[in-house]
Amino acid sequence: MTSLIDATFAAANTAGKSPVARLAAFVAAGLRPPIADPDAVSLWSSFLTKVRNDKTMRAMHERTYYDFRDRLEALIRDVLIASAHHPDAKELRRLAIACNAVIDGLWLEGGALPGAFGNDEPAEIGLASVSAIIGVNLATEAGQA
Repeated sequence: MTSLIDATFAAANTAGKSPVARLAAFVAAGLRPPIADPDAVSLWSSFLTKVRNDKTMRAMHERTYYDFRDRLEALIRDVLIASAHHPDAKELRRLAIACNAVIDGLWLEGGALPGAFGNDEPAEIGLASVSAIIGVNLATEAGQA
């Protein structure tokens, strides 16, 4: 999971200085191969079945979930501040949870059934959905306006 998280955030780190471009690159990268991949989804799902009954696996899942969510929250915070919106900690947390849920759902379905989606459709839906949640258009920065 750590390698998938790091690979997803690498896209944000190479997208330049614009907070919007960084978040857009992050969302799109997480919903495209090699991150959204049938093998990665299969590995994650078999790991997840162990979370309920194995304390070590639960602790690992908790650590990677919070790592991902905290890093996503920081990207969202930077976008909102650049847009002259100064959210409090509770709002940022809720936005990160909501955006994470959308990204996770699209990642699962796009990786499990890649043929069910059109070319780049999960990334396009992810960008539009995260944009709607945070109130900032990410598709423009991703070249999909």
